[in-house]
Amino acid sequence: MSLRLVVAVLVGSVAQTARAGESICPSAKSLPQLAIDKVNDPAVPIVDPWQILWDDVPLSDAQLALLARDDSAIDLTRAEMSSRGTWVYIGMLTAAVGTALSCVGWVLFGQNQQLPEAFTLGMGLGGVAMGAGGVLLVTDSIQTPLEPHLAPTPRHRLSRAEARRLVTVVNTRLFDSICKAADATEVDGLEPPMPVDRAPRKPPEPQMP
Repeated sequence: MSLRLVVAVLVGSVAQTARAGESICPSAKSLPQLAIDKVNDPAVPIVDPWQILWDDVPLSDAQLALLARDDSAIDLTRAEMSSRGTWVYIGMLTAAVGTALSCVGWVLFGQNQQLPEAFTLGMGLGGVAMGAGGVLLVTDSIQTPLEPHLAPTPRHRLSRAEARRLVTVVNTRLFDSICKAADATEVDGLEPPMPVDRAPRKPPEPQMP
């Protein structure tokens, strides 16, 4: 019985896939689809190997969320940008305080008998570490919030399952739009509009009197 059930499920899934393929109108069959695949020779270093592609062109998480018109995904890709400026200022302030503390420590090192050298040495080295940490914080605060808006995306904010769902939503909406436009053109008996020539026109040549 279990083997028959498995065979029935497989036959049903194949039939459903075939019906889905037949439901696509001829005008939309040649339309490129969004897909999830690997990117060869990416322009930026990436951590996640999978990327969202449209006709082999990588899309960012933010672009996919906008194409799917999914509010929760859009908010997720924009969440880090809202606090980006705050963390940049915190990093700059940390670097400035660390630099000042380091300068004071090295100036007092060995010059003030009331302060032990271990204390002033700690101030100098601690200030250097604090300043370096502030610079790293500024760099990370600038680069990391931009990741969801880069294509290919270095580190995805959307899970692969969520990206797969959004890809399906976008593909379905694109196919529906093309099919509805084709049906409307056939019903109205209108021919598709001719492409508009956008080449710049040359200025008229001066005529001799």
